[in-house]
Amino acid sequence: MNKFILTTASIVMGLALQAQELKVEFKGLKVAEGKLYVAVVDANNKEIRAEVIEVTDKTVSFNFGTVEAETIGIRVYHDANSNGKMDTGFMGIPTETYGFSKDARGTFGPPELSEYLVSLKEGNNLLVINLE
Repeated sequence: MNKFILTTASIVMGLALQAQELKVEFKGLKVAEGKLYVAVVDANNKEIRAEVIEVTDKTVSFNFGTVEAETIGIRVYHDANSNGKMDTGFMGIPTETYGFSKDARGTFGPPELSEYLVSLKEGNNLLVINLE
């Protein structure tokens, strides 16, 4: 009986903890140098992953591996000159390319989290983000 209960509990827990694999393609980079600063957040805007990715081409693919959250948002900027910050110009407008999942864009500032949240399916997920 105890073996049945443990087996059943393991199956239920396994179903609840199923993870998704996430790969992202970042397109629209103006130069093939510098770094991408990427943040993956959950539906509560809690950062669950942060990556700094070397840029060697104008399109960069990155495999984040297993992501436990079912709903995520991604924000990224291309630090083309590798100075460790997003450069801005007049009125704080970014001069380096950036992007969000679902290619969301804000009007005066970044988009709302709800505009760039993505639901991941079980298994492999490929997202494409076009930086502008």
